[in-house]
Amino acid sequence: MKQSDFDKYEDSYVETVERSIQFSGLKHDFFQQAKQKMLRQVIYKHFRGNEKLSLLDVGCGVGSLHPYIKELVHSIVGVDISHQSIKRAKLNNSDNRYFSYDGERLPFEANKFNIVMAVCVMHHVHPDKWSFFLSEMSRVTQENGLVVVIEHNPLNPLTKFAVSRCPFDVDATLLSARRVSKL
Repeated sequence: MKQSDFDKYEDSYVETVERSIQFSGLKHDFFQQAKQKMLRQVIYKHFRGNEKLSLLDVGCGVGSLHPYIKELVHSIVGVDISHQSIKRAKLNNSDNRYFSYDGERLPFEANKFNIVMAVCVMHHVHPDKWSFFLSEMSRVTQENGLVVVIEHNPLNPLTKFAVSRCPFDVDATLLSARRVSKL
């Protein structure tokens, strides 16, 4: 998808996701909490309680995950191709820093962040660009840092159903954990 496609959802992102998962009986909040728990475990295991961690969220959208993870790190920076989503993220999370970017080269110097993550983003990236996307994430990650990719499970039929119902996932290419690991 291109920037303008995501700009349409600046005010309705959570509601749009909730309509696509309504059949499950679960709210968007449930999935945000699950991601927070997963991130907490991964971060603690890797850094053993270091409290001055910097995190870059690539494809942060409106920053809806950030209130759930702010206690895990010292600072959060978010980037997204949607200028309108970045405006909303800034309004919703004034303690964090947010930047629009072109979806190609991350606008940061090498080795800047302890953690660089992309949460439910790579399925929007064209498969031909997956390697470059991950190499950019790695480039801005500090030595001994952590690159985290969280994606939808393409083996789960309910995930496929939810994705098929979500208008901004219309061109999504789901990828497995194995595929991400190989990349």
